[in-house]
Amino acid sequence: MELPVKKKHWIDWSAAENRIQFLVKQICEFEQRENFLFENIYGIPRGGLYLAVRLSYLLKRPLIVNQNEIEKLTLIVDDCTNTGRTLSNYKEFNTLVLVHRKNSSVEPTFYGFSTNEEVNYF
Repeated sequence: MELPVKKKHWIDWSAAENRIQFLVKQICEFEQRENFLFENIYGIPRGGLYLAVRLSYLLKRPLIVNQNEIEKLTLIVDDCTNTGRTLSNYKEFNTLVLVHRKNSSVEPTFYGFSTNEEVNYF
């Protein structure tokens, strides 16, 4: 019996950085349009931490690592939405992911790209 082959989407560091730069532009445009600034950035452990650190550096906003410090103007960051279960805990916040899975139950405020394929980083 042959197993079905799942399509995979590969993301290297260069592609990830390209999408991060795109996201920074989207955030700046959003902040200008909505007339507010995100006060800090929270990266959901473990997948969201790298992305949150990078965004914190590029946007010159504090990175918070304690979930108790999240406030209304915190940008919540994760690597991908897969099912949407993790981000569903942050529905009242603006959220950002690098990869949005189209079949996810949650659509983030910002995402680098969307796909139905399995995503691998290298």
